[in-house]
Amino acid sequence: MKLFIDARMLGNSGIGRYLQNIIEKMDPLVPEIDIQPTVFLNSGDEKYLGPLDHTSLVYPLSHTNIYGLKEQIMLTYYLSAWKPDLVHFPNFNVSLKKKFPFVVTIHDLIYLKYPGACPNIVARFYAAFMIGFACRQAKLIITDSQYSKQDLMNTIHVPEAKIRVIYPAVDPKYQPVKNPRSQLEKYDLPEKYILYVGNHEKRKNIPGLIAAFGQSQAIKEYQLVIAGKKDLRRKEIYQAIKDYQLAEKVHFTGYIREEDLPALYTQAGLLAFPSSYEGFGLPILEAMGCGTPVICSKAASLPEVSGEAAVIIDPADTAGFAKAIDTVLTEQDLRQQLQAKGFQRVKQFTWDTTVKEHIKIYKEALA
Repeated sequence: MKLFIDARMLGNSGIGRYLQNIIEKMDPLVPEIDIQPTVFLNSGDEKYLGPLDHTSLVYPLSHTNIYGLKEQIMLTYYLSAWKPDLVHFPNFNVSLKKKFPFVVTIHDLIYLKYPGACPNIVARFYAAFMIGFACRQAKLIITDSQYSKQDLMNTIHVPEAKIRVIYPAVDPKYQPVKNPRSQLEKYDLPEKYILYVGNHEKRKNIPGLIAAFGQSQAIKEYQLVIAGKKDLRRKEIYQAIKDYQLAEKVHFTGYIREEDLPALYTQAGLLAFPSSYEGFGLPILEAMGCGTPVICSKAASLPEVSGEAAVIIDPADTAGFAKAIDTVLTEQDLRQQLQAKGFQRVKQFTWDTTVKEHIKIYKEALA
């Protein structure tokens, strides 16, 4: 089977990691699986990949961004030239040229359920059209959780028989770091902190986290560290800080280098992840791998991901959320239980298993 993987999103923090692991972990299996992968990526993005012995790399004539007319032209040209048996698109921006059979990964329906995540109204219409087109035309659809599978069925009426759930996995580098503070000096972090990791979109419910922190007893000893690129459009975040008079207690890190994330998790008193919508929620597992206790929302896929290894809260219950923060920080027996359960939970999500499941689906799509 000639497999063409569209990897132009390798530089993306989420889908990029997904692509990197699929490509790298499949490469040593190529001689025995009867699949010959060709990876389509922008020049320079090979830096995101390790050595590949059995995988071909092909580059567009010029840099080709996602979500535009140019990508359609380039995809059509290269797919026509390579004539693959199957294409894997890791996102909904598939080729509109229907003659190429493909599987698509739809990680979530954020752009449909939270239109504000799109930069403008044109992007909203584009996302809605492309998600619908991709789901109709794909041989099979891969998604990250049972919750997202149900979301696809309920929201855009995708037949259940067409959807395959494959959980993403955790990189083995997410484990406890010795002397994490020395690695984190460049970020000027407080010694004791509660951590949030992710973007700052409205669905992430950062104002709810700030409110719970503001009502907790932890505020006496801990600061709240919010990792991720600062987004000044999210005025509700800064209003919540003002309302609770927390200007000296909330620390924004900006972008954190991926190699520093394990240390960031290790040093944290806990990870708080109160999102109202996630297709998966990888920071939960990353924190668990580093031995960091987790509090997460009961919404969407998060209980499915965390299992019994996290404290599950109703993010709308601010008092209950605040109490959970204090309990996890002060009750040592609970912390040890969460750490032990977290280490076991992470073992259930490996890239070797994820890649083998992808290989099965590639073959099934052509059967």
